[in-house]
Amino acid sequence: MVESREHNQLKDIALIWLLNQGCFLVDKEVPLSQIGLIRYTNLDMRTVIDALGVGMRHSTLNGHTEGSDDFDPSELNGVEAGECTLRGVEVKVTRSDFHAGFACSGCNYHYLLTPLRLLSPWEVPKGIGLIEYNKHKFTCEYDEKLLDRPYKFDGLRVVKHATYRQIPRFIIDCAIANIARRNLNLTRRRIVDEVMQGSSSPPLVKLNT
Repeated sequence: MVESREHNQLKDIALIWLLNQGCFLVDKEVPLSQIGLIRYTNLDMRTVIDALGVGMRHSTLNGHTEGSDDFDPSELNGVEAGECTLRGVEVKVTRSDFHAGFACSGCNYHYLLTPLRLLSPWEVPKGIGLIEYNKHKFTCEYDEKLLDRPYKFDGLRVVKHATYRQIPRFIIDCAIANIARRNLNLTRRRIVDEVMQGSSSPPLVKLNT
């Protein structure tokens, strides 16, 4: 099935939104492990997520744990520990695509990203967030001075917040590994290029003669 231009654009927007949620690792079309998980709803029919972000969930010295999907990292004081969490976003641009199913399990937080008024919040399964995109008002600005939330959006609104769900540690590790494997070949090529470029420098040439 050929992906529409709008669907692909919203996946890119989802990646930026995930970065703004404090995720330090993001990617598209990431397989999610379903081992040991119970199907969440009748719509839970996919094992590949459109956009995935890996972030941290912190526990503070006073025992409180960050569990809100709009948590502000700048408010975190006295950090004692943190654990990786997965935030998944599924893009739906038509109602028929929504009814065809999507990934509802395999992440700590699940969201749907749709065009404006495509879905009503009550149609979205319990615990899953809803983000609406207004193509007529959408803008995105980047401010490198804002370390926690460097992207400023207009035309992108969280209509319904996702609920945190506990998932097995190995499922999170599996998702991180899938993203890392994709980046491995790029890293290998970069390292080889840097080594080959450096081999023409005078010190290295002298060592090779």
